[in-house]
Amino acid sequence: MSVRNARGRKIVNDNQDLKTKLFTLKPEDNKTWSRAMEYLTKHEDENLEILVVHLGKVRTLTQNGCIHEYCAWLAQAFNEAAIYRERKLFGNRVELPWTGNAVKEDIWHVVQYAVYPHAVNKAGEPSTTKLNTVEVGEIFKIISDNVAATKGINVPWPSRNSKG
Repeated sequence: MSVRNARGRKIVNDNQDLKTKLFTLKPEDNKTWSRAMEYLTKHEDENLEILVVHLGKVRTLTQNGCIHEYCAWLAQAFNEAAIYRERKLFGNRVELPWTGNAVKEDIWHVVQYAVYPHAVNKAGEPSTTKLNTVEVGEIFKIISDNVAATKGINVPWPSRNSKG
């Protein structure tokens, strides 16, 4: 049997005699922490090998603010360049202006889910609260590079000091 961590890396060899239990522990998930502790307590008189794989710190509040600001700036840049969202409304194709929320839902979350399918909430929807600090930057780079290459638009990542 082979066990893999959340990133797909093999963490246990193929020895059939090993019993394995994998817990992905996140700061806000008290149930998983409790189950892991119960498991360790239950098997305290057995030989155990514990492997800790650090998955990184959860994205910061500053990064969250920057995600929202970046999405708003990108929406503004699209609208100024006359690049609109195409949708069907009453059976007709219409062009709608972009909003920050639309960029987050239609672009950020699409890229996030494609690259980091583990970063979802309990309903299975992409959630930036499930990203680590490195993943936020990687999603920005993917979006930024693609928007620059396909639309000729370059929107920078907001700095800590930018407001609006």
